[in-house]
Amino acid sequence: MGYSAQDPKIFKVNQLEPIKDLKLLVKDYSPIAKNVVTMLVNLSEDEEILKVLAQDDAFLETLMSRITVC
Repeated sequence: MGYSAQDPKIFKVNQLEPIKDLKLLVKDYSPIAKNVVTMLVNLSEDEEILKVLAQDDAFLETLMSRITVC
């Protein structure tokens, strides 16, 4: 289990800047994107992070397109 499951608070620094970066990496090379999606799933257990992810329509569209292609 990595940091995304054990210590989500480290992803909440600087107004969730690491989450913003992870959302961009979902567009990256498939193996990287797969790991990023796993991290975001783990992190979405946190209500604040889940809200940021769920309210970003562009991110959700990108995520859904990645999931349906894989």
